[in-house]
Amino acid sequence: MRTVRVRVIVGVAVLVACAFAQVRPRRMATLRLRVTDSHGNPVQDWEVTRLVDVAGRDWKNSVSAAGVAQIPPGEYSLDVDQHSFLPFAGTISVREPTTYFTAGLLWGGIEDTAGADDVFGRFETPPGEDSWCKLSGLYTGHGHFALVGTDGKFRFVLVPSETYALVCWRGSTMLTTRIVDAAAGSNPEIVVEAGKSSSPK
Repeated sequence: MRTVRVRVIVGVAVLVACAFAQVRPRRMATLRLRVTDSHGNPVQDWEVTRLVDVAGRDWKNSVSAAGVAQIPPGEYSLDVDQHSFLPFAGTISVREPTTYFTAGLLWGGIEDTAGADDVFGRFETPPGEDSWCKLSGLYTGHGHFALVGTDGKFRFVLVPSETYALVCWRGSTMLTTRIVDAAAGSNPEIVVEAGKSSSPK
């Protein structure tokens, strides 16, 4: 009789716990999505074609025309389309209370291929061994690396047209940082002057 009573009490406790778990409201976060071209200019008439969480649920219908969505915090795969640009695909970590995210779209040109060209640079005074530079897309997240030669020259290969942050390092010492606008067919040489931040020439 005693074991039956204990089982009933345990059973009731489990049911009450389950009921509270189902009644408790789901935590939500705000996603604020901004869609731009690769230079940061706003793009119109875009569409979220996929916003999928790790459980496989698609939340694309939660995104308003202004780019705002109320969704549970977590990791998401995001696809954005716009008829004049190449599709964007990326991942977002949505956190409470608000996550801001910019999806930078590349212009595909006439043949749906992003224009790309090499970007060259040089240090007026070579910084020495183990020096390298990185271009990071400000709006797309693209990254490109280049080693600095003993002559102080560096080259980024096939860089799409967009706005980048350039950072150069030697070991743990930052040598220079600046904003670079890359445009296929018209990339100026980046010159890093001794003791100054880099400038195009």
